[in-house]
This record gives sequence, structure tokens and C-alpha cells, in this order.
Amino acid sequence: MTDLSMTPNMSGAAPFSDARSAKAWLQLLPLINTQVAHAELTEAISLLGDSGIAPYETLKILELLREPLHVVQDALAERFLGRALPLGPDEAEARDATVLLWEKLAALYGTGLDAALAGEPELADHTALLAQRRMRYLALAARENLLSYRPIPAALWQQLFDSYRKIEAHGLAEKSAKDSLLKVAGVATPQHAFVHLLLLAAATPFHFTGRQIRWLDEHLPSLAQRAPLEREAAALPGRGSLQIDFDQPGAPRRTEPRLTGDSVRELDTLQLAQALSRRIKLLRQGENPEKLGLGSQFAAAQVETLLVELYRTWCEQLSERALPRHDSQRELDAVFGLARQHALIGHQRFALPDDGPAPLGSQDLVRLQLFGQSGAAAAAAAGGATTPPAGERWLVRNESAQGLRLSRPSGDGGRIALQQLLSVQLEGNHYLGVVRWLQEHDDSVEVGVRLMPGLPAAAAIRPVELAYSDRRGWIECLSLPAVAALRAPLTLILPVGWYRRGRLIEWWDGGTLRKMRVEALVERGIDFERMHVVPAGQQRR
Repeated sequence: MTDLSMTPNMSGAAPFSDARSAKAWLQLLPLINTQVAHAELTEAISLLGDSGIAPYETLKILELLREPLHVVQDALAERFLGRALPLGPDEAEARDATVLLWEKLAALYGTGLDAALAGEPELADHTALLAQRRMRYLALAARENLLSYRPIPAALWQQLFDSYRKIEAHGLAEKSAKDSLLKVAGVATPQHAFVHLLLLAAATPFHFTGRQIRWLDEHLPSLAQRAPLEREAAALPGRGSLQIDFDQPGAPRRTEPRLTGDSVRELDTLQLAQALSRRIKLLRQGENPEKLGLGSQFAAAQVETLLVELYRTWCEQLSERALPRHDSQRELDAVFGLARQHALIGHQRFALPDDGPAPLGSQDLVRLQLFGQSGAAAAAAAGGATTPPAGERWLVRNESAQGLRLSRPSGDGGRIALQQLLSVQLEGNHYLGVVRWLQEHDDSVEVGVRLMPGLPAAAAIRPVELAYSDRRGWIECLSLPAVAALRAPLTLILPVGWYRRGRLIEWWDGGTLRKMRVEALVERGIDFERMHVVPAGQQRR
């Protein structure tokens, strides 16, 4: 396990006494070694708070340390960003260490802000900067939870709301401060930092990949400037704006009836909708995302999809579910892994076709001489006695005809990732599903599952080019029938990397051998590809 704990400083004193000595200390910090640099920075920040250094000098030290601190924090965040749940011990430790350091920074800037508000003369010209930094680092501590699919703790929400309320009361919420570490904006107010986090939380990013959350966080500063927080804010016609209540800290929400009272604030989603609409329109006209300030991490089509989803989440009224969910407290078994799902669904109902004897390899000849049977025969004998694989036990929180919300104790199974394939048994039938979103709580994991249409069946395929050159070319897979009512075509579920449009295959369903052509990729998950297939002779559309 990686040890991110601090090496005790026997002197109990900060490694510097002023900005000049802090700069010299910083030059010796081994930034290339994330673990060591993070431990030394954490210790230095911890000791700085009790050092007795004057508030203005403390501020100068903090500003010196910001850039290297962000570099080290970002490097450490890669250890838990968008990882499968539950996090491993090293990943959870990295997440907690990152959150702790952001909180320590926020506390030091908060102490400086209190001193400035109390009349510290040297800090008089830096009050807006201290307020912005206070909100920024509390927001970063909250962000790290979202990066690891963990809800923001209630205590942290309370700190954020209390701090902003105090800053607003002193007339600092809309005072600008330079922030060179904001790649897009470069200047921000305490309100911008607060709205940045509110929009990130309102996006419910538990269904985004780690890279998507990073992208969204990087580009939110410019969007946050277009969503001011007001007592009564504008929204699209017929839509309600997103609201928060300082008496009930948490993510913004759109409710009916509307929240009212002095503690309620609203986000201007009309300006936000206009900003998003302009970007979406330009992307559809063929504009390069990078020229629009949207980075180069994703292709234009992917960026457009993300912006459209954010537009609907932030700016439009939430639509009613086409298929309502029903609360439940029953349990079911879930099986992960395509090979285990094939074994479960095809148990005692599926066998590979008899292609006649396969040519013996050198290993088969050795086994035949030593044990009297080949490797294929041994595998067949072993396979005949297998039992269907057992699944993980999950509790059904609620369900609909096309989805499930499941939870289980963190230690009662393997790790779960976004877009992972699973099979569940409902009312005596097996169904396939995909992990749509996931969250980790203190002692449990919760996932949202989108069910695929149709009842799956065990199958096997092989490329036509192998059908006659080598009879040992079968790949186990699953098939899903066409469902006209849901406009779902006939599809095959295969391991990642197998898809190639136009590929000719032989498909064995347990009783019939058919020649098919791979027509299109329907979806790709972390451990599967779902592809539409048609008869080989069918004309392409």
C-alpha cells in the first residue's frame, strides 16, 4: 500500500518563516516524486497554520505554493479519477489525502479572510482574493468526491454555504480576483467559484467518465460567469430556474412548488442556456471545439453530446419518466463478465457445433502420450460437470421496465465500473444490463442499470476466414433478438476489440449455423461491444 502519511517534523516548526525562505524551500521540493512532494506540502501547510507568521506574509507564502500544489494534487488525483468502485485502499487514501490538503488550504485562506474583515491593514486590498480562494478550495475539496463517484458530504456542503453566506453579507460575492490557475477565465469572483461547484453537482456526474468530469470541471469557470446567483433569476420560458436554500445546503434543484424565502437563491439558467446553445449550434456547423474554447480532449460529436446533455439537465424542466420506477426491497443475483454470463445463460442449453476432429498441436500430442487424452477432450470432460456460476447478491432499491437501482455492501463482491456488462435474473428470465451510473457511500456501492431489450441467448461466432482454414475458431458470445416495439435490431454481444464493419461471420445459436455480416456498432462498454448483424446476402442500407 502506498503510504501518503506525513513524516513527523521533530521541530514542530514550518520549514520557512517568510515568502523568501518559502521560495527557496520550494526549489528543493521533488515535484517529480508525487508521493514525497505531497507529504511535504501537506506537512508544510499544516505547520503554517500554527507558525505565528503574520497574516499578510502567510498570504504571500500561500500564493507562492499554489501552482506546485495544484500540480501535485492533480497528479495524485489520477490515482482515483473515475476508477471502478469500491476504491482500493491506495486509491481511497489518495482521495482522502487530496481532499484534506484542499480543506487545509481553504482553512488558511479563511483565517486570512477573517483577519481582513477584522481590520488587518495589510490585507485590506486583498479581501476579494481571500474570499475567492476560500470558496475555490472548499469547492475543490468537494470536487474530489465527485471525481471518485462519491456524494459531497453534508458537512462540506454546510461549510460551502456558510462561507458564501458570510462573503455575500460583506458584499464580496461579486468582487473579482485574478486567478492564473483558471485556464479558461483567468479572473473569478467568490460567486463564480461557488456557482462552478453548484453546476458541477447539478450535472449529477456519476454517469460521466473520469475524463468527462475533468473536461467539464476545466470548462465550468467560463460557464459559471453566465449563471449568476440571484434572489430571482431568469429561466427559459415555461421552465423553472435551479434553486438552492441556505437553510438546506445541497446541490441545486428544480422543484414544484418553487422554493421561497430569504434563504433561497436561484441560478440564471437563461444566460446559461444561451451560452450552451451558441456552442452547440457552432459545433453542428462544423466548428472545431478547440476554437470555441472547449479543448481538444474529445471529438466535436462527443463535445456536442455532452453539451446537449448539460443543456437538458441545467436549463430544461425535468421530464417525467416514460416508464415509472417502483420502490422495492427484494434481492437478486448479478453476474459480471461475458464468459460467466455465457456459461450461466447457456448452461445445459448450448454446446458448440461438432466440426469433426481438430488437428492436434504439439501440446495435444504430449497430453495424449502422457494421459491418454488431448487438451480438448480434457476440457470437454471437465465442462460437462460444471455448474452455473454464482452471482453477487444485490438489493433492488427501485425498478422500472427498463432499469434498476441496485446496492450492496462494498466488500461483498468485485469492483464495478461505468459501462460494465452484467446479467440479472428477473421473474425467471435472464436479462443483460449496463452500469449507467455508480456511487460509493461509506460502506456500500450503488449502481443504476439500464436493461437491454430482449431475452439474451448463448451463441458462438467465428470469422468466415477461419471457418475453413482452422476449425478451432469459435468465440463465445450472447445474442439479443430484434424488438420492433423498441426499435432494437438483432445484435450480438462480443468482447471489446472484435467489431469491424462489414466483417463476415458464422453464427451458431446452438441449433442453426448462419452466415452473417456485421452491420454497425450499437454500443461499446468497458468490457463488451454490442453490434448489429444482418444475413450476409442482405443488401446494405
